[in-house]
Amino acid sequence: MSDDFRTGIDELMEEVADRHRSGPGLSVAAVERTARRRRLRHESVLAAGALAVVAVLALSATALAHRTAPIPPASTPSPPATPSPSVSPTPGPSPTTVQLAAKESPTEPDALPMTDATWGGVGPGWTLTLFSTMSIVGEEGSYGHFDPAGRQALFLVAPDGTTYRLVSLVVDGDAQVMWWDATARSAWVFVKGLGESWDQVQVDLGTGDQTRSFLGSADPAPVLQLADGRVLWVDANPYFPTSLGGMYWHEVDGSFSSITGTTGIVGDALLDRPTDRLVYLAPGAIDGALARISYGLTSGSTESDDLGTPPSGTACSVHDVVDISTVVVCDDPEGFGQLFYDVTGAGEWRPVPEPAGPTRLIQPMLTCGAPDLPWSPSGRALPEALVAQGWRDAFTLPERAGAPLPIPTLSCGG
Repeated sequence: MSDDFRTGIDELMEEVADRHRSGPGLSVAAVERTARRRRLRHESVLAAGALAVVAVLALSATALAHRTAPIPPASTPSPPATPSPSVSPTPGPSPTTVQLAAKESPTEPDALPMTDATWGGVGPGWTLTLFSTMSIVGEEGSYGHFDPAGRQALFLVAPDGTTYRLVSLVVDGDAQVMWWDATARSAWVFVKGLGESWDQVQVDLGTGDQTRSFLGSADPAPVLQLADGRVLWVDANPYFPTSLGGMYWHEVDGSFSSITGTTGIVGDALLDRPTDRLVYLAPGAIDGALARISYGLTSGSTESDDLGTPPSGTACSVHDVVDISTVVVCDDPEGFGQLFYDVTGAGEWRPVPEPAGPTRLIQPMLTCGAPDLPWSPSGRALPEALVAQGWRDAFTLPERAGAPLPIPTLSCGG
């Protein structure tokens, strides 16, 4: 293509653009007239080239003729929108994190700390439980020693299963719960040491304070609770059949008061529930004589009958009560056996065979256990659910004072 031809094309395109900017459109005739003027001006342009120009201009004019309005100038493109930084929604208040009680042993169950508000709702159906990892490490020729890594603590389990940690216990013996009082926020714990050693500890479940030997030299153990809330305790060796050292009421205000006073007890005591009384022997009016004491558990009244002097001249104890007579057992002075007597209220001692069947003597019940006894060193028959939760001992409050305890104690061999 020649330079003149190229120049002509450029001038023509510029004029078409000018016409487009100044008017509503171009007709085909106008385009042809413009083409002829360009041909006269550029005579050197080849005929074939001119025809090509006319064809191109005609196509352009046709396209322009179909546009009824000029295309408005394009607006200045907006800069690309900068994406706004994503704003995370402001988190609302999250649920309060439950603060669990601190653990002394990693195997302790998860538990909540105890509060005064929670104590206000504690009552029947709540269970005082004992967690323990105590164990004895044996040593040749000795009782061994308790593993110093052992830990034990008291927990409280609500009827719905919610668990609260209360206090850690002494770690110089295996603990058992003897009794506990939700109103007083106190528990009484038996601690079995090595060999023939033990202690009874009163535990403040609120402060954690622990008082050893809370009744002095006595070996106190609970025997029963009355409907008025009082608890009968006795001073008894938990492992050996010895005379009772005394009997006490644990009053509802938390104090202990003696039942036997200064007269003391000779031998054991019989818990005669059908007549709601305690029967035991006490020193008589003359040296060596015995008296039978009947103490009303509910009334608090005391009756005394003089039984005279036992013919054996040895230590004796009440064994049973049959009608108006008392069965007394005495040591055989000629051996290691025992002699049994039926003693009337008039002081007559008649030898009888050993009575058959169990009696309600307190010492054997404590030593060997009984289902309706609050505690014995034999332990308790824990339900499988409590055992599965890892508790060593558990004491559930009954539905009312004096009602049967939900978790019974074990009997010997049971």
